Amino acid sequence: MKLLSIFLILSFTINANGQELIELNYLSFVGSLIKNHPAIQSAQLEKANINLGKMAANGAFDPKLNYSNLFKDFNNINYYDMNATQISVPSYIGDFKINYSTAFGQKVNPADYLPSNGVIGMYYSMPLLRGLVTDDRRTELKRQSFSNELGDATYFKKSQALILVASKYYWDWVNFYNNYTLSMDNEQLALTRFENIKSSQKLGEIAPIDTIEAQTQWLIRQSERIKLQYKFNQYSLLLKNFIWDSTIRNTNTIRPANLETSQILANQLVLLNYKTLSNPDITLYQLKINFTKLDAKLKREQLKPKLDAYVGILSTPQNFDFNYQNRATGVAFEFPLFLRKERSGYRVAKNKIEQAKLEYQELNRKIDVDYKSTYLILEGLVIQIKLYEKLEIQYKKLLDAEIEKFNQGESSVFMINSREQKWVDTRQKKVELITDFYYQIALIKYIAGTLLN
Repeated sequence: MKLLSIFLILSFTINANGQELIELNYLSFVGSLIKNHPAIQSAQLEKANINLGKMAANGAFDPKLNYSNLFKDFNNINYYDMNATQISVPSYIGDFKINYSTAFGQKVNPADYLPSNGVIGMYYSMPLLRGLVTDDRRTELKRQSFSNELGDATYFKKSQALILVASKYYWDWVNFYNNYTLSMDNEQLALTRFENIKSSQKLGEIAPIDTIEAQTQWLIRQSERIKLQYKFNQYSLLLKNFIWDSTIRNTNTIRPANLETSQILANQLVLLNYKTLSNPDITLYQLKINFTKLDAKLKREQLKPKLDAYVGILSTPQNFDFNYQNRATGVAFEFPLFLRKERSGYRVAKNKIEQAKLEYQELNRKIDVDYKSTYLILEGLVIQIKLYEKLEIQYKKLLDAEIEKFNQGESSVFMINSREQKWVDTRQKKVELITDFYYQIALIKYIAGTLLN
């Protein structure tokens, strides 16, 4: 299911102070980001601007209506009064023109003399050598034919980059929240043990050193809880850089959803085995190669001599008798003798094609290696998470056994704290591994070009 079609579904609960708690899962977070973030909206506008380039390129073929007037009157002598109205229609090769001209005056140049009611002319001009295969406006039209792909790739690249950065902050935030909640439980365990041992010490059942050991452990857990509390609060604030939904942004009671088990994570990993990668950078480099090829084709065309010709048939407005006997024709020829500018431009264009192909090969290799490397990291994380789930169970059994031994007078507070610390560290490490797994999922989707899917 595409994230763009996901509605922002949030779970609402009420905390002990009567405040509304918002449970923000990852899909809801990214869905809100895509829907509301200014950078995403800016990328959408940039995509729209790129797509409008095709309309601008088509504008080079728009018909034009022209009118001109040349008038001279001196010492009460009307030298000339010449008018020309023209409609020009650019075609893929050459231009069509329909022209109506009049010329009045006592001093009209004989070459410009026309009948009293004017002349209508239909003209067609076209290049015969340079510009026959391609020209600037056709090259731009072909370039803009890729505008949809260019706009999509640009949008996906900028959006994915933002989502990846946001994903890092989100999963760090989830990590600090879960470890913060664990630290509160750990602090409470240490405090309860300290109070019980303190009471037993007052009754003379336990040595004072055990009370100091229990109090020290409680203070350490308290310090850890405060550190994680401030980290969680810091990342809750940093996360709001990516939250532009007013419902979420204006509350200080956002909480992440519960973390998944290793089996669910392993199932997600299976779904990531993409056969093809659609990274937007690949698309952009493919387009770059296409653009450089178009440029090289245009530069090669400029190596030809310039030979343009036009032909027009003429008639008076009364009879519209167009025939080849009443015609106007012309040719223009131009050929630079050394072609140094043109040859240099063509060689540069050819070199750019080779350069773009080499960069494309390098990019393809990098993306392929990055994808496989990240996939290996994910496989390793799934194995580690499974191991830490087992370790958590084992350490809890050892802790319970150590407490039982202490109750029988065969252990010490130091040993209980040691066992419990291993259990605590294992739980915290498991949380770090799970949140790192989810970030690596976002990273591999970014590499594959599917982070918006």
